[in-house]
Amino acid sequence: MKVLKNAFMLTFLLIFFGCSRQFKVARVIPGQTYIDQAVNILDEPDVAENSTLSRGHRVYIWRDVTLQVDQQELVTAVHRSPASHEKTLQFWKQYYKNTDTTFQKITNSQSQESLWQFDIPTKGMSAIYDENIDQVTKVILYEIK
Repeated sequence: MKVLKNAFMLTFLLIFFGCSRQFKVARVIPGQTYIDQAVNILDEPDVAENSTLSRGHRVYIWRDVTLQVDQQELVTAVHRSPASHEKTLQFWKQYYKNTDTTFQKITNSQSQESLWQFDIPTKGMSAIYDENIDQVTKVILYEIK
């Protein structure tokens, strides 16, 4: 009985700490959060480097989230793994069925992946869907301009 009780407590703690990280990531809002605030919320990043896509921008990488930061040190995009309920394309289509969306193929001649982008511009959000594994692999929150 004691072993069962300990196993239950360990499971509860793992779930609690896993969820608390998602809540921390959710507090980083593109267009409103500066990188120093994000570091206070998420701790020090594993990697910080210059962006290869935008001159003067930086990319901060943690194990579960990547932030794009502009020259004013403002977070412009948050790339994260989908929550368990966000992993199906059906969720996105159903949840945002009354919102303007686009669904377009991402073309990359160097990759064998068959990726699609489900974009919700009014929400500043995109979901990257991998057709080969039939799963959403990334959620991107971006600054609405």
